[in-house]
Amino acid sequence: MDYALWDPARDPKLAAHYSAEHLEGKLDCRKDLLHGFGLHEVPQETMVIGMVTRLVTHKGLDFLAEIGDRLLERNVALVVLGAGDAIYEDFLRSLAARKPNRVGAQIKFDHALAHKIQAGADVLLVPSRYEPCGVNQMYALKYGTVPVVRATGGLKDTVEEWNAEAQTGTGFLFQGYNSADLLGTVDRALAAFGDKAGWQALMRNGMAKSFTWGRAAGEYAEVYHEVLRRLG
Repeated sequence: MDYALWDPARDPKLAAHYSAEHLEGKLDCRKDLLHGFGLHEVPQETMVIGMVTRLVTHKGLDFLAEIGDRLLERNVALVVLGAGDAIYEDFLRSLAARKPNRVGAQIKFDHALAHKIQAGADVLLVPSRYEPCGVNQMYALKYGTVPVVRATGGLKDTVEEWNAEAQTGTGFLFQGYNSADLLGTVDRALAAFGDKAGWQALMRNGMAKSFTWGRAAGEYAEVYHEVLRRLG
C-alpha cells in the first residue's frame, strides 16, 4: 500500500481528516458519504456497509443478490460503487429503487468516491469467491472501516477475526461458499457494532496494521537469511 495516497489523516478527497488517536472526523466522512448517495435519513446507530468492487460473480455478487432483501431486514444501509455484469448492475439498481432510504448504488468507477467509501462506511464487504490478494480490505483497515470478508486468498492473509473478549483481531471472516454464511457474518459484525467501545478498539487494531513494501521486504529478507543459515 502507498500510504502517501491512502491515509485518512491527510487524504484530500475526504470531507474531514482523522486518525486512530482522533476518530471524530470519521463521522463527518460518513455523513458526507451518505449525502453523496442520497441517503439523508440514515441514523447513527445504523451500520453503513460499503462495497467498492467489480460487479461480477467471482467478487461474490451472486451471494449479495441472494440475500439482498434479507440483509436489509437488519439495521444496515448499503452503498456500492462499481460496474460489471448487467445482471448485477440491474440487481443493484432494482434494490436501490425499492429501498431508496437504505441503498445507494453508483454504477461506475470513481477513484475519489472509492476513497469516500473507505472513509465513510462502517464496514467494507468483500465476499469474494476467490481473491489472490486484494487491496480494498487493506485500505479499509487503514481507514478504520472494518472488513467483512470471505476467508480466501489474500483476504484471509490480511484480515484477522475479531475476538471481543481479548480485544484482538481486525475484522470478520466467513468460510463457507454460500450466502447464508455471509449473512451470518454480517450479523456478527452488527452485534459488535452495538458495543461502541469495542468497535473503536476493533477500528484502531486495523488502523495500526501496516502493509508496506518496507515491511514485506524485511520479511522476505528474514526468510532468505534463514535459508542461507540452514544451507550453511
